[in-house]
Amino acid sequence: MDFLFKFHKELAYTLLIVNLLSGILLLVAWKKTGLRDKKWVKITSYIAHGLVAIQVLTGMWLLLGTDRNPPAEHVMYGVIAFTVVGMLHSYRSENSKMYMVWGFGGVLLAVLAFRAIMVVSS
Repeated sequence: MDFLFKFHKELAYTLLIVNLLSGILLLVAWKKTGLRDKKWVKITSYIAHGLVAIQVLTGMWLLLGTDRNPPAEHVMYGVIAFTVVGMLHSYRSENSKMYMVWGFGGVLLAVLAFRAIMVVSS
């Protein structure tokens, strides 16, 4: 279980960076229509959202399978992040606002990851 704990801890930083970069990229695509045709723009957001799912699943595994007791706020940020990903995927239309919503969603996921890291670090 030590490996899983280390994986969960390191993935948090990766998740923060990837979601922040993905959010910024999508916000740029919202303003610059030429980027909207690029498949890699959406793929980066799918990767970022997949990282959130993996992070939440490993967190649940650690919570239920070990005697570790993280702060309640840490668990709350994980649940909110998972819910945000679900809400973002329910808003998958091809209009220009999708890039705005997904961009701000990516930044929000990065902020949630930052807060979850800070709650455990303090």
